[in-house]
Amino acid sequence: RPLDRVQRAERAGECVRRRGVVLERDEVAVERVQALVRVHEELGEDVLKGVVDYQRGLSYLAGGNPDRAMAWFRAALQKNPAYDLARAKLVELHFARQQFAEVASLYRDGQAKGSSPADEQTLLRIAESLEKTGDIRSAIALLESALASNAESNPVLYLTLANYHRQAGNLEKASELERKGKARLAAGSKSP
Repeated sequence: RPLDRVQRAERAGECVRRRGVVLERDEVAVERVQALVRVHEELGEDVLKGVVDYQRGLSYLAGGNPDRAMAWFRAALQKNPAYDLARAKLVELHFARQQFAEVASLYRDGQAKGSSPADEQTLLRIAESLEKTGDIRSAIALLESALASNAESNPVLYLTLANYHRQAGNLEKASELERKGKARLAAGSKSP
């Protein structure tokens, strides 16, 4: 619809110019309509990507309404299944409610759609949820993948992974990871 307005405004401007009369006001109107179309297209892109729904979710969360926030975060994911920020907020909220199966499901859905958690807190929440739902192997794989892609990771990731390997009976691997995690902790505490 806004494009129709632009076209009509441009035609009106052309009509006026054809008659030999140039009204500055018409050109300004055309520019204003074109600017509105650009804003509309940008917003339309954000709407399609789920950004607006995610922002609404944040507003509801800030207002103390996590249930409504979750609904908006889910709406954002429906529009954009790879929207990791919305998925991370849902993970955070379900984890806080100890809904570990929901967290694991969100992770698996994201994994199937090529999404992966970026921040370490979300990784740890997902790993713990996988472990609590009996899928220690997936928890281990998740944290190993995170460490492989970022060797400078938080020592807590190393120590958590060591714990999961210990639970799985991989004691040698657990000891190695625990040493690395403790070394990172010691190195971090010596920094200014």
